[in-house]
Amino acid sequence: MSRSSSPTTTRFGKRTNRSGSGGRCRHPKTTRSGGEALGTEAHRRSVMRADGSGWLLVDEIRGTDVGNDRDAIHSAASHWHFHPGWMLRDEGMGVLLATHLEGAEAWLLFDSGDLSLVHGDENSGLGWYAPVYGTLLPTWSVRVTRRMRLPFAMLSWIDAATAHSIPDL
Repeated sequence: MSRSSSPTTTRFGKRTNRSGSGGRCRHPKTTRSGGEALGTEAHRRSVMRADGSGWLLVDEIRGTDVGNDRDAIHSAASHWHFHPGWMLRDEGMGVLLATHLEGAEAWLLFDSGDLSLVHGDENSGLGWYAPVYGTLLPTWSVRVTRRMRLPFAMLSWIDAATAHSIPDL
């Protein structure tokens, strides 16, 4: 197995490093998916991980060459679905603390957007866990929505909670 210090890029299931040699790398790792275009919008997600620094997710929402909606306001939402063993607490200013029933804790941070916490909501269909077919248990879902002109990006960061201070982006 070859080693490289450059970030790894994964596109459509093919793993290569940025030089294109196909080697594996250490950290940080970057995963990109996307090219998904709907109407005049295109979405690309980049996922980066560094040892001891958590995961950074960047969702880019860009305009395409189709249409002429440059001044239109667009909306995008990130959804995070949690296992029923996790409880969430909104710490304010785009910071959530997730606590597992066994005591583990994790931070989930957002750069901006409207945050909503949902627990077993029948109207939206969010906040449900299906352990087996035909069974639904209420659980926590997080939705972060942003509305603005294209292009824009949405940042999320996830890491284990190891310190007593609240992290920031």
